[in-house]
Amino acid sequence: MLPVAVLFTMLGFGQPVLAQDATPSENGALSLADLPSVGPEEQMLVEADELIYDSVNETVTAQGNVQIYYGPYTLQADRVVYDQKAQRVRAEGNVRVTEPDGNVIYAEFANLSDDFRDGFVRSLTVETPDKTRITAATAERSADNTTVFNRGVYTACEPCEDDPSKPPLWQIKAVRIVHDQKKKMIYYENASLEFFGLPVAYFPFFATPDPSVKRKTGFLTPGFRVSNAIGFGVVTPYFINVAPNKDITLKPLFSTRQGLLMEAEWRHRMANGTYSVRAGGIRQLSPDDSPDNPGDDRDWRGYISSQGRFAINRYWSIGWDGTLVSDDGFLKSYSITGQSWLTSTVDLTGQSERNHFEARAYTFRRLNAFNYDQSTLPVVAPSTDYSRVWNRDVFGGELSFASSSYSTYRGDIDSAGLIRSIARAGFTEGDYADSSRYVAELKWRRQLIDGIGQVFTPFASVRGDIYNTHGGYNAARKIYSASWLPTSYDDWQPRYYDDETTLRVIPTVGVEYRYPFASHQSWGTQVFEPVAQLYYRPNLHGEQDDVLNEDALSLVFDTTSLFDRDKFSGYDRVETGLRANLGVRYTANFSNSASARLTFGRSFHLAGDNPFPEDSGLEHDASDYVGSAALDFGNDFKIAASTRIDGDTFAVRRNEIYGQTRVGRLSTRAVFAQILKQPGLGSTSNEAQLLARSSFKLSDNWNVSGYGRYDFAESRLNQTGAALSYSDECFYFSLGYNESYDTNGDVERSVAFSFNLRTLGGITGNTRQFEDEFGANN
Repeated sequence: MLPVAVLFTMLGFGQPVLAQDATPSENGALSLADLPSVGPEEQMLVEADELIYDSVNETVTAQGNVQIYYGPYTLQADRVVYDQKAQRVRAEGNVRVTEPDGNVIYAEFANLSDDFRDGFVRSLTVETPDKTRITAATAERSADNTTVFNRGVYTACEPCEDDPSKPPLWQIKAVRIVHDQKKKMIYYENASLEFFGLPVAYFPFFATPDPSVKRKTGFLTPGFRVSNAIGFGVVTPYFINVAPNKDITLKPLFSTRQGLLMEAEWRHRMANGTYSVRAGGIRQLSPDDSPDNPGDDRDWRGYISSQGRFAINRYWSIGWDGTLVSDDGFLKSYSITGQSWLTSTVDLTGQSERNHFEARAYTFRRLNAFNYDQSTLPVVAPSTDYSRVWNRDVFGGELSFASSSYSTYRGDIDSAGLIRSIARAGFTEGDYADSSRYVAELKWRRQLIDGIGQVFTPFASVRGDIYNTHGGYNAARKIYSASWLPTSYDDWQPRYYDDETTLRVIPTVGVEYRYPFASHQSWGTQVFEPVAQLYYRPNLHGEQDDVLNEDALSLVFDTTSLFDRDKFSGYDRVETGLRANLGVRYTANFSNSASARLTFGRSFHLAGDNPFPEDSGLEHDASDYVGSAALDFGNDFKIAASTRIDGDTFAVRRNEIYGQTRVGRLSTRAVFAQILKQPGLGSTSNEAQLLARSSFKLSDNWNVSGYGRYDFAESRLNQTGAALSYSDECFYFSLGYNESYDTNGDVERSVAFSFNLRTLGGITGNTRQFEDEFGANN
């Protein structure tokens, strides 16, 4: 090998080889015009077995294992000839050009101008960094930045390792493939789509953006929807690239039963944040055909939603997420969302190293529950939370402060209508009034470790509450029995709140004790830790439900709340009296990366008022037993369980089990939950459900899966589904079937599929049908 460093400009090259004017492509375009220029001061390093300068014919020939390095470019060939008179460069035999953006060009022969602005290439293959390939019998490049591939083939599939000549899973063959580098478009003329070498579709002409394009105005992947509400519908999204940081997406849905639904989304990214606005509307052709909104025959239906977040400065930000909708069933009818609740909110958030502040406003709307009294749902404005931790010791410990406030508005509520709404919704707990609350709490804690490893953590706090109620109803005053609903709605009236102001001062003192024992063995490490807590709060003046309960409606007593100093989910209800929490924790970490965890304990109410309702597990002096265990062997096997056992009868009151396993090609996950009724907390019936999912890899690419949810209380399958999918580096396909009972008890069936060719896009679709029209009863 004879390395020779030569300034080719001294040998007569008019311009640097491969010098171009355009900016680099983002991810492997097929364009030479997109590549950066090489400065005139760059030297070209030529390595070859032989370098010949012919002064008579004015040619420079490098031959034998030729490698040319020029700036960020590399050219390899068996022989390279530069003709100074013709200003042409010929590369012959095993030509390979590596470009700075990662493109690799292979050819048997290339005849190019010395500035690479135009030329001819035979037996061409281009590979890009994102694993796409284009091959052609010949390729011609003209000075207007257009490259024409004759008898071209494009694919995003990698060649078969065993037989590279074998046709890929899919490819596009065309008589001509034209790449317009200025417009960043690739045009296919007389093209056919082939799978495994067999043509399945023919296109006289179509066009796609080249691989360097991230955003371009044009049609997106279409889709379709089928349901007995809209009939057959086709969605043809159209994307408008307004600017690099702005775009609009139009999504017209043409349906056979209801006509045209027009949706549009505007997105805007700014220097300090982003926001989007999405809206849709339709004038229905057949308003009576919708089972998702019985009794509502309005012609015009629609919605508008917006999301956004902006940084005000390094500490403060503002955001929002809100939706307005014409009626409760619209979003489900047109498959815009399947959620059951709409929560709209706006917030102001501040965060520093030791401070956090958040102010929010909320509105709520119940969807797909017809004739629901929306007036029972509050407008919350504002709701604030603030916390601060001081960075200096106070009596050797940590001092912190927290506050919370809210104001709720509901307007006029009819008491009889309220009772009926509660009955339909299937819950009892709740206050329905206008109210305001402010809570502030100062907390102190200190951790002490003695010489033998015992950990003592004394703590103290003082909290002040102020509540103001503006009139309304309490709908859970005395309902703690299994037969919680009155035989006649007129036989029972909820309690009415007058305008009231309530003050509460709640001090707390206590101590936590832990004594961890650690053991290190050849198989791993283990820690056994007994935990004991003792704390005291004085009884409140008056009853707990003298104030409205807006944020403490949920109560789950298990090992995650066993050692909480207040087991209610919010501030509106408070633990009082003297209480002790006792339990043990055990953890083990094995050398094979497996782990095990165990927690078990019980809570004891020793003195004072016990505020917990019936069936909560905490209503007696000695609580129910709670325990949890988990064993984790990674993806191959995991199991976790949590249980609550009655302290007197040892009956299982709550049971949750999760398991996951993988054996060979089979993967399975299952969750079982059993919860006995808790009328005082709004749960009026026993519940037990099993959800199981399994998938089996038929091969490296094919996968079949299924799931089912069984309701033991109803003795029926609530949900079932199955899917078949194929996935590899260039193609994805899935077909799935689902069946479930909706909130009204109807059977809902749906079929969904997805088909995607990498880099070209694909198509998706779903159907949704109900038993009353398509089911077995017909």
